[in-house]
Amino acid sequence: MVVVAIAGLFILCWRQPESVSLSSDGASNVLQAWARLHGNLLLHNWRVSDVSFYTTELPQYALIESVLGLGAWVVHVGAAMTYTLLVVLAGWLAKGQARGRASLARVVLAAGVMVAPQLSATQIVLPSPDHTGTAVPVLVTWLVIDRITPGRWKAARWFVPLVVFLVLTWTMIADSIVLITCIAPLVLVCLIRACPGLIRRGERPASRWYELSLAGAAAVAGGLGSAVRPARHQPAAGRLAGRARAHRRAGRLLAGQQHHAGQRRPGPGQRGDGGPRRSAGAV
Repeated sequence: MVVVAIAGLFILCWRQPESVSLSSDGASNVLQAWARLHGNLLLHNWRVSDVSFYTTELPQYALIESVLGLGAWVVHVGAAMTYTLLVVLAGWLAKGQARGRASLARVVLAAGVMVAPQLSATQIVLPSPDHTGTAVPVLVTWLVIDRITPGRWKAARWFVPLVVFLVLTWTMIADSIVLITCIAPLVLVCLIRACPGLIRRGERPASRWYELSLAGAAAVAGGLGSAVRPARHQPAAGRLAGRARAHRRAGRLLAGQQHHAGQRRPGPGQRGDGGPRRSAGAV
């Protein structure tokens, strides 16, 4: 039953983005993934944005292209995969340690809120990478911290910080938004849990090793991921236009606005609809 529900959700998420046009961002990501699939792993001679999705959506797109080929459908299939994963992971995380009806209620509530993104948000959530896919490794990080605890498994004291470091570093290389959505909150919460005991009650750092190691792993992941990002945005150099050029551009802008608003008559050689005037004998 669960498998059927997930498959149905995937199909719905596949069909919904087809109702909107593909953006240039999604198209460029598809071409970048195609280049990586054919050997240009570091995207040499490509100029990408400050959010490259280098380790998140681009490998996903390359995998899809290896099966389905190059086309706009790559973005739609990738969006369906990503959003289906988000719904499943959110429901699993919301379940927590509950059992029975309580666990079912938690899963249905979390998944039900996300299961059908409204049509007005389709252009942002589904058609192209726009930080949506970055939430997948973030939810994986929270799941690892929530499910694998030192109370259940002693090795979790070193295993969980290591996994958190690897996942967050991998994600930070692709999208720095993870600093806000995961790294900073994790560091803050861990320090709040650890510092009062160390300062007020004089506890030894070893007693708070787990919290401190999680905070350190997240902080180092943020710094290392930012340092090794393979492609950086190079903004175009700009300068202020001269007074004469600015005056001409302002005049053209005003004339265009008046023309579209119907406040200006067409000039010589123009028709009222903005098209060129043709001779009666022209074919």
